[in-house]
Amino acid sequence: MEKLEECDVKPKKSKIKAFRNTNVNVKLKGEKKKTLKKYSDITWTRNGDKWNPKSDGKGKFNGFVIKKFGPEDAGEYVGTIYIDQKGVKSFCEVNIHIEMLEGSVTLNIVNSKELSKPQRTGKELSIKCEADIVNVKLDDAKDPNNVNWYRVSPTLTRTTYCSPTTTTSPYSEEKLTTS
Repeated sequence: MEKLEECDVKPKKSKIKAFRNTNVNVKLKGEKKKTLKKYSDITWTRNGDKWNPKSDGKGKFNGFVIKKFGPEDAGEYVGTIYIDQKGVKSFCEVNIHIEMLEGSVTLNIVNSKELSKPQRTGKELSIKCEADIVNVKLDDAKDPNNVNWYRVSPTLTRTTYCSPTTTTSPYSEEKLTTS
């Protein structure tokens, strides 16, 4: 039996946390790109089952990308790497744990009592919202447009609502005109 040397390949991040529908990029480090590209053979398993990165995303010589990450993609990934460079053979395994982050938003309308009373037509009113945000990424947390403002005006009642499409900063205020 041929003796294999231990290779130096390791994951750039051994634990990755990702949001649903994002791309997850797994990269390996420790060997030159040329070595990984020309002389290596990498096989992957996901949760103990043989897995091909090309089936769920994009395989790369130094890792893989999972496109549109979902709950079924979370788990333990093990890469088995064989390198045969000019007769020098090496072997190693890398372990990567990928976890899905679940986000939530709790929205509280601070001035709900004031808003529950009948409103005068044509008069501006302010809706003040406090948001409790857990594991939600926003491009600009202070942008009030992170909240989808809309109103419902049935003939019997006039009520204005705010609801998050993503979320907003801990405090947001939107002025609307009743009709």
